[in-house]
Amino acid sequence: MSEDEDRTSKEVGGTSHRQFSCIKCSHVNSHNAVLCFQCGAHLFLKCKECGHINQRTSPRCTECGHGLRRSWWSKKIAPKLRAPRRPITRNQLILLVIAIAVTFKIILIFSNGSLPANGP
Repeated sequence: MSEDEDRTSKEVGGTSHRQFSCIKCSHVNSHNAVLCFQCGAHLFLKCKECGHINQRTSPRCTECGHGLRRSWWSKKIAPKLRAPRRPITRNQLILLVIAIAVTFKIILIFSNGSLPANGP
């Protein structure tokens, strides 16, 4: 182990301080490290709600309780729901009516066993 790694992963200045494990590579970093010594990942996140600096491993802010990470919903689904909507064209409407009519006929066939009689 090099002298820098020894200094980063053990006590700093002869006193015992809390050490932080990197969430990406599990390297143990000193209390005053902002970036992981081994992989360069950030060890802390700033809360978007109150601005408090939190450990990257914390799911919520220790000051205000606000979630520190974006959820699956807010990453994948919510942007699609907020996307501008285009109006339905005439061709799309015609296809929708045809699809409904065909589906209705199929349901009638399976429920009665045959098509309804046409005419007198």
